[in-house]
Amino acid sequence: MKKNIKKEVEYVKKDIVILNNNLTNKLIKEASQNLRKRKRICTHKNNSQKIHEMFIVHEKGNYIRPHMHKYKTESMLILEGIIDFIIFNKNGNVKKVFRMGNYLSKFPFYTSLQKDFFHSYIIRSKKLLFLEITSGPFIRNNTIFSEWSPDEIEIKKGLEFLKQKIYEFKK
Repeated sequence: MKKNIKKEVEYVKKDIVILNNNLTNKLIKEASQNLRKRKRICTHKNNSQKIHEMFIVHEKGNYIRPHMHKYKTESMLILEGIIDFIIFNKNGNVKKVFRMGNYLSKFPFYTSLQKDFFHSYIIRSKKLLFLEITSGPFIRNNTIFSEWSPDEIEIKKGLEFLKQKIYEFKK
């Protein structure tokens, strides 16, 4: 599967960004039309800014390969949808699993990783809309994908891997 990141990422170039249902509905529609069924709108103007804020949509069935971001904090606020958030140690053993949902759900709706933890999630709802905030600048080589997990293009294998890891952790 060839990535077409240009269709997945959009930057808002305005000095005042206002998000409304029209924009999130557009984001959801465009995610469904993309090959990887995901889309993000970046409210930062470019990759060199110190703070990166992104509204992101992923459809159910997306595999988010376990990864970590060197030298960064990363926060996630769920606006719509439900996930199982997974934190791994460096060897691929699960440290923590917890379900997340939006503010009105009974689940936690926000998490912030203050260290370099490998993490991933399984989308349990039809779609997921969330706000991700992290520090910039974006340096591709500072995103480290785990060597012990399936490659991002192995979607079915990757999702089975994550489910198995959760199952083993809960035993």
